[in-house]
Amino acid sequence: MNEPGIVIDKPIRFIGDENNPANVVVEMSGSVRWTAKGGWMEGITFRRPKMASSGILPSFPMLEVKEYGKIDMIRNVFDNDGSTGPVANISGGSGHKGKWRDVVFRNGGSAGGIQIDGETIKVELIGCTIKGCQGDGLVSSNKSKFKFTKCTVENNLGYGICLKTAGCQAELYESCFKNNTTGVIKKVPHCIVTSRSNIAFLPPNAVIGKQIPGFKLTTVQLQK
Repeated sequence: MNEPGIVIDKPIRFIGDENNPANVVVEMSGSVRWTAKGGWMEGITFRRPKMASSGILPSFPMLEVKEYGKIDMIRNVFDNDGSTGPVANISGGSGHKGKWRDVVFRNGGSAGGIQIDGETIKVELIGCTIKGCQGDGLVSSNKSKFKFTKCTVENNLGYGICLKTAGCQAELYESCFKNNTTGVIKKVPHCIVTSRSNIAFLPPNAVIGKQIPGFKLTTVQLQK
């Protein structure tokens, strides 16, 4: 699929292999752009073509939830390897944009893994993974809200999460942050973070300074 990829403006269901999303693979250089006010996606792996026909790396998100779009998902993989853009972008409209369970977002470009941008927007992630991005794992802006429960954010070159503008809100519960190069969390003043029972693994020999409320900080030990 080439840009713009596929636009979904009616509530529909995409069902792949509920046990192993690697068995159902969709290659795309564009985006899945979801504007429908409902829908379901399960058991599918989305990835970039191994070689771009033009030789130019795409910069589009793999998944866009736009306008008043909303989608619930379980056990999908979005592998953005081969693109300079983010893995997912959620923006526009208002309200709850979806509940995502056991979804993997990996290999985002410098824009990071997931971008959430818009007042009164909210996304809930349960058991999801964000990893291997060239920027922050998740970036929240313009008073958007998100909730993590039992998620993993690891091996990103920026922060694990970044609350970029005032008024953003995050809920973090029982989640794990590991090997995020710049740090665990960055937030500007007047953002609200509610957190409990999280753990953050810091680089070897890191000095544990200021504690992060709701987090247990520990260092990763080098193997001998």
